[in-house]
Amino acid sequence: MSELIGMSGASLAGYAYLPQIRHLIQERCSAGISRHAFLLWLLASALMTIHAVLLPALVFIVLGGIQIGAISVILFYSARYRGLTCPAHALNPARDSL
Repeated sequence: MSELIGMSGASLAGYAYLPQIRHLIQERCSAGISRHAFLLWLLASALMTIHAVLLPALVFIVLGGIQIGAISVILFYSARYRGLTCPAHALNPARDSL
């Protein structure tokens, strides 16, 4: 039961990245993305995943893999579309969420 709860949480964490990834890819908009913050989250995720592998702790290995994958996609597309802004952000640059 504990593993199921943990895997549900890991899946939910991965699902939470999807709106950001979708917006980056479909709208080609990198507005509001802090590459420095995502680089730090990538490093933190990598270190925590290494720790989880050494334990071994399957739920945290899966969570780390999801985070590393999602953050890598965000970093790739935020670099690819650096400086590009969608119409929604161009009209309201202070807009935090979509």
